[in-house]
Amino acid sequence: MRKIILILLLFCSASIYAAGWVRMPSITGIADNIIYKVLPDGQGNLFASIRVGGIYKSTNGGANWALSGAAGGSVYNLILAPNGDIYGIGRAGSSETIYRSTNSGASWQTVFSKSFSQNASLWGEIVFPSNGQIIAAFSVTVYPTVSDVDTYVIKSSNGGNDWSDLGFIGPLISMNTGGGSGMVIGADGNIYLGTGQTGLLSSSNFGAGWAGVPSVSSMFTSFLQKGNVGNSIFEGEAYGVNHSTNNCGSFSFLGPFNAWSYTKKAGIGPNDEIYIALSDGRVFISNDLGTSWTENHTGISYGFQTDAIAFNNGKVYLAGHKPGLYDGELYTIDLVTGVGENSNVVNGYQLKQNYPNPFNPSTKISFSIPKQGYVKLSVFDALGKEVSRLVNEVKVSGNYEITFDASFLSGGVYYYRLETERFNETRKMILIK
Repeated sequence: MRKIILILLLFCSASIYAAGWVRMPSITGIADNIIYKVLPDGQGNLFASIRVGGIYKSTNGGANWALSGAAGGSVYNLILAPNGDIYGIGRAGSSETIYRSTNSGASWQTVFSKSFSQNASLWGEIVFPSNGQIIAAFSVTVYPTVSDVDTYVIKSSNGGNDWSDLGFIGPLISMNTGGGSGMVIGADGNIYLGTGQTGLLSSSNFGAGWAGVPSVSSMFTSFLQKGNVGNSIFEGEAYGVNHSTNNCGSFSFLGPFNAWSYTKKAGIGPNDEIYIALSDGRVFISNDLGTSWTENHTGISYGFQTDAIAFNNGKVYLAGHKPGLYDGELYTIDLVTGVGENSNVVNGYQLKQNYPNPFNPSTKISFSIPKQGYVKLSVFDALGKEVSRLVNEVKVSGNYEITFDASFLSGGVYYYRLETERFNETRKMILIK
């Protein structure tokens, strides 16, 4: 009997990803359109940015799409702001352009445009630090060939209405930064930027200055993303994934893939499920932080190149194109959640007391949300000044646990506050040093 049960368990484990990917309807209905990004807005809508089609919106999980804005523009990234505004970064000719919608895609306005001679690069990202500024970075061709690129940084201090230049990260050396491949804000408040030629960089002064991060040796950063559990940050290199839980102070290597392909794109699920798309079209999935991997690209066109991975309402979306044809394709599959904080049914909003309390130097903060939406979890000192922003993004419904490392703070009384569209709560904690 034990042998039979064991066989059944092994069969179930091996079959957990047996379901294949399902091809979704065309977004634009025309060829020559790479899908660069798919973005859920936390209100049940999906947005997609297109190579030569602008920005599209779906209100029914990707079954149907309609043009939302930036018609005919090349938009290669979409970013959701804490206040619900949606930003798009694209290129019009040689000009880098930032679009913004304040009404869920009903209309868009151009809030930034700057021309760079013969610019041919395609990457851009926006982050929202705790000081209220908005920091944007994008790659720019800087000569003498199209492969010579650098990263240009700008900032806004008035909600994205006006922007000032922080300049190139440079100096302008051939292949110096190789453009960007991701930008996140750590729990320490620092901005971390992945580049294509100088690895991982960090800024402690809101993008005004940058320094190398020595903890990860990879020169080529293919992606950089925040996780959803604890203080996870994931960094991809050519042949694998690195994982940090201490603000990029150290990384653990989660597993290599075959040497004839490289890590092209990654997506991090609500429980830090990892979806890795390789340059040869294969997709690997891990629910245990890289301890084991399952290959599943059933149903995906041969040679498909993934450009975006997104998660929305229990679904995983894979967007990209086929080489040479540049025909945009969109696939979806049910999300198989791992064993983590988000695997339980949630009946209501809740912010729990941190544990341990008092603490030194770290403590855990747990909260629950019953509905997908934008979540902000911040820490304040006794004077009401925000000292750390632990969560600042869309979360699916679930139970979450965040580790707060207060090594950079002095001892005393602090407060942490959870804010959502329908719930706000503040609790007190004590740091002893």
